[in-house]
Amino acid sequence: MKTPVLVFASFYPKPDKEQAVKNLLTEMVSPSRAEPGNLLYELCEQIDQKDHTIIYSLIEKYIDETALSEHKSSAHYINYRKNIEDLLSRPISVVVLKNIYQSD
Repeated sequence: MKTPVLVFASFYPKPDKEQAVKNLLTEMVSPSRAEPGNLLYELCEQIDQKDHTIIYSLIEKYIDETALSEHKSSAHYINYRKNIEDLLSRPISVVVLKNIYQSD
């Protein structure tokens, strides 16, 4: 039985790069959802109440670690990684979780 993998990634754009980050992440949605091993790919936006900065988050779910690895080797992922770092005020925050309980 395959063990699903969930990924939560948060992005903190530089103050003048919010739209560029949003555009780059939006370009990832359709091709990532089309991957055979992808079960969920959602782009979310949050306004930090303390300093009113925008935070973008991706919530992703893959059928297993192999599907996540294949995602990371895709052309759209490689392009995004090549372009995202210069747009951020701090490193991407990524949490990868393995599902330990699944309901029927």
